[in-house]
Amino acid sequence: MLEKEYVYERAMPRTTFVVRVRVEPSSKEVIWNEEVSDTGDIGRTLKTYKDCQILTSEDWVCELWLNGKVVEKAEMRKGALRQTYWGEERTFVARARGL
Repeated sequence: MLEKEYVYERAMPRTTFVVRVRVEPSSKEVIWNEEVSDTGDIGRTLKTYKDCQILTSEDWVCELWLNGKVVEKAEMRKGALRQTYWGEERTFVARARGL
């Protein structure tokens, strides 16, 4: 079985982000599972975005607001995953992962 994961490579400091998402349309939630590494393992993050606008599992947007401003945004449009995280724009590349 294959599962999709999404990869973003930051140039400076050199860091790799590997993300898997699970979309829950009934609760308007997206579960974001992220592993971060450089020359070694930096850490893992599991977060749940709530109150997302979900059309399909390949077309959704979630925003985190703080003091009237969007500080974090995750979205998938036609299967392309993007994230804005405290001003940093990340565009992920999909790859298949064997289970």
